[in-house]
Amino acid sequence: MFVPIEPAFLVAAQTKDTLITDAHKKNIMLVGPTTLLLTLKTIEALWRNEQQNHNAQLIAQKAGGLYDQLVLFVEALEDVGDKLNKAQSAYDTAHKRLSSGRGNLVKRSGELKELGVKAKKDLPEQMLLESQNEDDNTDKVQHELN
Repeated sequence: MFVPIEPAFLVAAQTKDTLITDAHKKNIMLVGPTTLLLTLKTIEALWRNEQQNHNAQLIAQKAGGLYDQLVLFVEALEDVGDKLNKAQSAYDTAHKRLSSGRGNLVKRSGELKELGVKAKKDLPEQMLLESQNEDDNTDKVQHELN
C-alpha cells in the first residue's frame, strides 16, 4: 500500500509500533515515496525469478520428452538394422540357391537349355559362366577332400 506523504507515513509508524508488522501479517506492504521504487524493483526481480524457475521446469520436462523420443528412435533404428541384416541374409541364401553351389538353378536351367528346351529368353551369359565356375570350384574342393 502506497502512502504518498512520507512524513505522515513516518508519524503513523512511530505512533503505532506494530503497524508495519500487522500489515505484513495480512500480506500488505506499506511503502512511501522513498521506498516505492526499491520495492517495485524487488517485486520485479522476484517475478522474473519465478518466471525463470517456471521456464526451467518446462525446459526440464521438454528435455525428458526429447530424450524419451531419442530412445524410441534409437530402438526403431536398431530394429531397421536387424531387419536389413535378415533381408541381406535371406538375399544371400536365395542368390546362392540361384547361382552357386552344386545343383544351383542357373546351372540346372542351362543344362535343360543344352538338352534342347525351347525358351523365348536366355539367362545372362555372365551368370551362366559364374554358375559353371562355382560348380567347377566345388568339384575341385570335393576331389581334394577325397
